[in-house]
Amino acid sequence: MKIIKQILPIVLFSISITAFSQNPIVVTVSPAPVSMDTLRSFVVVIPQTILKDVEKDWLKYLRRGSKGKATEANGVNLQTGAVNKNISAEPFNVYSRLISTTGGVRLNVWLGEISISKVPNSGQHLAVQKYVYDFVVQQYRHAVEAELKTERAKQQKLGNDLAGYIKSEEKSTKTVNANERTTERAKDAITTNNGDIQNSTD
Repeated sequence: MKIIKQILPIVLFSISITAFSQNPIVVTVSPAPVSMDTLRSFVVVIPQTILKDVEKDWLKYLRRGSKGKATEANGVNLQTGAVNKNISAEPFNVYSRLISTTGGVRLNVWLGEISISKVPNSGQHLAVQKYVYDFVVQQYRHAVEAELKTERAKQQKLGNDLAGYIKSEEKSTKTVNANERTTERAKDAITTNNGDIQNSTD
């Protein structure tokens, strides 16, 4: 029983470490086709996420402060009139595509109607990366919180199961001890009875 009590916390801790090991979030840039053009694409994989949840939140994220409509065609979302003063003083169009992968959800983002600097560390370039990165961090946090909630529920169940096993074993031990005492008393009674019989015979 002591061994079970000692091992369980270690097992639960190992589950937590495995479940919530951090995955690096990197927004890369590469040319990719969208609509009729090939534009600079900002690409990132959002770990441990589900496509439908990410898509819903991404469209909401794009609409924040936007002055245009959102449309979808051939798997590509288009948000017109998106607003982010760090990227452009004027509203701009954002093309995006979300694809489910084994590692999470891959997000491709293209910006239309404005010229994105080709210099990797330019202010505008970093502003677009941050625009995408902030969303990804938000989604990853939600995914980890949801998984943490699930793992805590599992741990709680394991704890409850262990408490049940301990209680059951304690009850069984008490029953065995009580039976042993009853057996000993019966043996003593038999011994006494045999002595009485022997005395009577004598």
